[in-house]
Amino acid sequence: MAETFQVSVGEQGKDFVMHTHIATSRSPFFKAALTHDWKEAHEKRISLPDCEPGTFEGYLQWVYTSEITLCSAPRKQPLELIKLWILGDFLGDNIFCGYASVALATHEKITCPDAIEHLYDHTSRDSPLRWSVLNI
Repeated sequence: MAETFQVSVGEQGKDFVMHTHIATSRSPFFKAALTHDWKEAHEKRISLPDCEPGTFEGYLQWVYTSEITLCSAPRKQPLELIKLWILGDFLGDNIFCGYASVALATHEKITCPDAIEHLYDHTSRDSPLRWSVLNI
């Protein structure tokens, strides 16, 4: 049976299960947390309190299916994609960030103020996502 671990997501701690070999092959964050002599590796539990459960669920869907499915109305989809990219960047999953960037580029122009505000509040000044959004 494949080894798994739990990811506790959001302030309320919604639990998700991931296969260790899949997570560690895609994410330097998960690899470090699960392969070093750290509490997370021993407990097989990682906490992501600043991530929204829906965003993490979107990431998991991509990890297991290679598809990004958006749940929100078309006008709000850029915000959803920005949140996905930010999570992927945090986890160090550059391949996922590339897919999220491509999906974001399909939107002609991002006009949702919430998306632009979230982008600027959660990325650094030199973030490649900021650059790409400004040039879409």
